[in-house]
Amino acid sequence: EQNYIQKVWSNLLDKCSDDITQLNNLTTAGNYTMTEDERLRAIGKVYKDMQDKNDFANSFYNEVKVLINQRVKEQIEVKELRGMYDETAN
Repeated sequence: EQNYIQKVWSNLLDKCSDDITQLNNLTTAGNYTMTEDERLRAIGKVYKDMQDKNDFANSFYNEVKVLINQRVKEQIEVKELRGMYDETAN
């Protein structure tokens, strides 16, 4: 689970980095030959893509928090059960 979570975050950060590179290219003179309307549409697309990534990151973060809480609860329950088992074994 930890490897999966780390892969997802790493992949998301890579894609964000790509978007930032694209935005830098769009806003640096001489990189593209396009009209201002085309440039603004392209910047708008990068903006929307980053918003989508932000929404995904927030959703994924909340899912990870739930998973962590479940794992902590399971560990507590296991410790409690072991304690009860140890008491009955004596």
